Amino acid sequence: AAMKTDRRQVGAELLDRLAGHQQDDGHLQAAEGTITRSGGVSMQIETTALAALAWLTEPRMRANADKAVEWITAQGGEKSQLEQPDTLPTAP
Repeated sequence: AAMKTDRRQVGAELLDRLAGHQQDDGHLQAAEGTITRSGGVSMQIETTALAALAWLTEPRMRANADKAVEWITAQGGEKSQLEQPDTLPTAP
């Protein structure tokens, strides 16, 4: 949100800080649980996806976003949670 306000410099600094946490393979590791209470690879996917969305707001961060999306895509596979909708929680 800071990127769309008069606090653009603050937003840019936050994006850079976020990029500092990106691993060589493109993912980010959450330090704690996420809003969806995911864990393991699911937590990495969720965290990396949110970072990629943030980076896409700033053209200079495109390489970070691309690397993140490539990592997320590589997580797909025969037994991937990305391809198994039955692993998602259902509404009561």
